[in-house]
Amino acid sequence: CPTKPDAAVGIAGKKCECGTSRPSFGLPGEDSSMARWCACCPAKPDVAVSITGRKCECGKARPHFGLPGEGSSMARWCASCPTKPDAAVGIAGKKCECGTSRPSFGLPGEDSSMARWCACCPAKPDVAVSITGRKCECGKARPHFGLPGEGSSMARWCASCPTKPDA
Repeated sequence: CPTKPDAAVGIAGKKCECGTSRPSFGLPGEDSSMARWCACCPAKPDVAVSITGRKCECGKARPHFGLPGEGSSMARWCASCPTKPDAAVGIAGKKCECGTSRPSFGLPGEDSSMARWCACCPAKPDVAVSITGRKCECGKARPHFGLPGEGSSMARWCASCPTKPDA
């Protein structure tokens, strides 16, 4: 911003001690307002634990496992939770048909909630297209270019879009 004073600092969000991201780790027993470190913070001690977000039954991590048929909001156990039953399955986050990652591809005309294949899925048909990301006007890539004064959410063209106006 051309009018921003040199002494201005970011106040919108708390930063971790290394200054790169929002903190989510603290010492055991502290509440979420005491978070000081990010996951990659060099200053984070070995005893630091995630203190933001919901915890599994053992209290060490975010829950991603639940019983078959339960929704992702019902996840109760982490992968290494000692109380996790053998019948528990991964329920947090929809997986593609091959089960390796989140789906982002579907058939042309389908809604993003219908995505069922990842980019590398062997079951993905040749006619499948990315249906979860916003596309430029030519429909081939994510848009990164727009008109001066428009926000980034208004981007309409990719770098090679034939309809992109010349600068």
